[in-house]
Amino acid sequence: MAVKGFIVQHILDDYGVRIDTPVKLERKKQFTEEEDVHNRKNSQVRVHVERAIRRIKVFRILQGNIPICYGHLLSKLWKVCSWLIVFLPPLINGEDEHEEQHVSHA
Repeated sequence: MAVKGFIVQHILDDYGVRIDTPVKLERKKQFTEEEDVHNRKNSQVRVHVERAIRRIKVFRILQGNIPICYGHLLSKLWKVCSWLIVFLPPLINGEDEHEEQHVSHA
């Protein structure tokens, strides 16, 4: 998933990765119904992705400054925090998929 204008698909083709981007309006006055549905679904997914990223960022290990000498470890640190959020309650409540469950990260 990427925002409009984020052109990296040619780089990711070698890895078999496909980026789903919103449809651009370009020179049209409005989207077709299919394009509108695609963009709405993309937006709904993006909200949950952004919420997951926020969960990762609230870990105290990622707060504050990280010394430059540990820069080579940032990718691994991000992955560990990503794995840890799996143990938190779900982002989407099964009864109401638009309601986020609030979690305290002490």
